[in-house]
Amino acid sequence: MNRQLKIDMPDEMHAELERHAAAAGMSLEAYLVDVLIARISREESLRQENAGKAEETQLGEGPP
Repeated sequence: MNRQLKIDMPDEMHAELERHAAAAGMSLEAYLVDVLIARISREESLRQENAGKAEETQLGEGPP
């Protein structure tokens, strides 16, 4: 199922995002999806890294 999402933003922000998308050779929609995926991936990696550090600390293997 395809869904649409309306994002309200100032015209200046929209223009800046369009410039970034054009510089990347992408449509604005593709650029925004790419940015969201990158952000989610980065946050998930940090979450897993922090979970691993917490586990190491609980096991007494990490720094105090």
